[in-house]
Amino acid sequence: MKKAYLITAVVLIAAVATSLVIANTANEGDKYSITISPSTLFLGSKSVVVTVHSNIPYAIVSDAKITLEGIEAKSTFADACGDLVVKFNSADVKDIVEPGVCILTLTVDIEEGDDIEVDDTIIVK
Repeated sequence: MKKAYLITAVVLIAAVATSLVIANTANEGDKYSITISPSTLFLGSKSVVVTVHSNIPYAIVSDAKITLEGIEAKSTFADACGDLVVKFNSADVKDIVEPGVCILTLTVDIEEGDDIEVDDTIIVK
C-alpha cells in the first residue's frame, strides 16, 4: 500500500514539474511569449483541448476577451507561477489550420492598456 502511495506521489511531482517547465519555456526575458501544447497538432486525433501557456501575469488579464486566432477561450487560470494558462476547444483550432507549419496568435485583453498579442508556431499533420 505504501508503495502505491509513493508511486502516486512521484507521478504527481513529475506532472507538476513538467507543467512548470512548459510554462517557463514561454518566458523569454521582458517580452511576453506563449507556448502552445500540443506543439504538433494531428487533425485526425481525438484531442479535446489545445493549451496555451504564457508568461503573462494572470493578475493583469481581463477575462472579457482572450482569443486564439479569433477562437474564444474555453477556460483560463493561473499556473503555479501566477501566469496565464488558456484552454481552447481542439476542434475549433483544427477548423482554422491546415497541414504544415502554422503560426497562431493569442490576443489577450488586459486590465489597463493595449491588448497583448503573442504568437507561437506549431506543426499541423
